[in-house]
Amino acid sequence: MSSGKALTAEMLADALGCFWNAAIGDARDKQDSRVLAVASSMAEGFAAVERRLREHAQPAPTSEVDGEKLGRFGWHPDPATDFELEVGDIEAEIYHQKVGFENGTPPLTELVARINRAMSFRVGAVETCVLAKHRLRELEKEAAALAQVVPATMGGAGEMVECHKSDTPERVCFYEQDFYVLSNFSSFSIMWEKSPRVGLIRFDTSEAVYHWMKFKPNIPTAEQYHLMEQIRYAPSAHEAFKIAERNKHLRRPDWDDVKVDVMRDILRAKVDQHEYVKRKLLATGDRELVEDSWRDDFWGWGPNRDGKNMLGRLWMEIRAELRAALAGNPSLPSGGEKSS
Repeated sequence: MSSGKALTAEMLADALGCFWNAAIGDARDKQDSRVLAVASSMAEGFAAVERRLREHAQPAPTSEVDGEKLGRFGWHPDPATDFELEVGDIEAEIYHQKVGFENGTPPLTELVARINRAMSFRVGAVETCVLAKHRLRELEKEAAALAQVVPATMGGAGEMVECHKSDTPERVCFYEQDFYVLSNFSSFSIMWEKSPRVGLIRFDTSEAVYHWMKFKPNIPTAEQYHLMEQIRYAPSAHEAFKIAERNKHLRRPDWDDVKVDVMRDILRAKVDQHEYVKRKLLATGDRELVEDSWRDDFWGWGPNRDGKNMLGRLWMEIRAELRAALAGNPSLPSGGEKSS
């Protein structure tokens, strides 16, 4: 019977995860470097087999989550959350249209149809839905006529600085504009240390690294490890975000205390590994950097433009570090030239 096969696969996956955790934990307790080295080298293989077993154990995708029927857009049972996730996904696809990213990006006509369908959703008095509807109207305009770049503007010191859409000579907004390279959703891969034994592994975006780190204590459980692998191999940054949001209960307990430091290290890695990102960051001059997010008032400035803007503040901190390093070594490229 198929149910018997599914149960067996699930049991095998659980057993494999428990075995891996036990082997690692025992080796650490005994300080057995030989066993720890063997177990660590097999970690990737364990994870791959466990992932395949769980995929076999899971039933075919349905329109339900934990017994609850999904909303009309197919993201979440709660209608408001379902609508907000749909707007977020449309937003990501519109950006892909702007930059010419073709891998899996639906045609513009399909996106327009999705926008029209979402526009018919009645938001009521839910504030987050009202904001999402406002953003959807902006996306409708962008779909009709993609981003228009305005000419360069003279900065305060007389030099030409790049200004795009809502940028000014005093401020750079990098949520969707030309300085989108500063967004964690931009397509710049990151090499990040998985463990001292395994070394560096590749992530498609800094967003994926950030969500991966949410579930990485010193010794992850089998469930956390499986989730980390899902995030690492997620097909997009937006999907990595959704996986993390669905599994908040598995986050490492110290996450709120360390998340800003983690993000700072991720941004430094992004700059160190991508010369283009470094040049674009330096091209912002001395202007304020703002993540122009209409929904996030911690990393961005939020719906009322009075949020903490932590991502912008971290970028300005790193920019200051770069300028200090350049001042100490004038032979380094300044990155101040205009970019196309």
